[in-house]
Amino acid sequence: MRYGVAQIPGHQADGYVPNEYYMNLAIEEAIQCIPRGQHPVGAIVTRTMEIYSVDEQRKVVREFVAGIGANAVEGCSMQHAEVAAIQQAETHHGRHKLQEMKAVLYTTHEPCPMCAGLIANSKLSGVVFGTSAEDARELVNRQGIKWRSNAVSGIDIILGRQENGMPEQFVTGGFMRDKCLELLGKVTLLGGSKAVASVE
Repeated sequence: MRYGVAQIPGHQADGYVPNEYYMNLAIEEAIQCIPRGQHPVGAIVTRTMEIYSVDEQRKVVREFVAGIGANAVEGCSMQHAEVAAIQQAETHHGRHKLQEMKAVLYTTHEPCPMCAGLIANSKLSGVVFGTSAEDARELVNRQGIKWRSNAVSGIDIILGRQENGMPEQFVTGGFMRDKCLELLGKVTLLGGSKAVASVE
């Protein structure tokens, strides 16, 4: 999985094919974090909807943006990109409605345990992420950046979710990894030779 797109073993994406358009939107959100010295993570929640296509003269299922978010922990340590995107989607569409809409979270970086807990308790169908926690650790160590990590895997939290009557959530990693990895290389040095970055 480390150098390519991979379905995390044990869960199926039920035919869902990740879309570069939505990850690019998440990347645009992440770029906004860089001038603020934040760890550049952006997230998008998508949902599907049946609409009538004039071109195709029939009803078709299309995917739309339901929520967006970027790291904004300056005022609140909970304001990770994934939290903001899920909150927005649930506010606009209702938590339970997201299950019917087969909502999917795109995030430029592997979710931290806090975000993974939220994902596991949400009605999302699955998660698509770009870089892994291992990617971040390797990069920040090379750049001499101080950072914070967790021994607990966010992926394990999502995959360990159990709820009667609910389908398993899928996790796809390494999607557009190279482009997301470029974001991690843009962490701004803060206050001297060392930068402080919170690696999720």
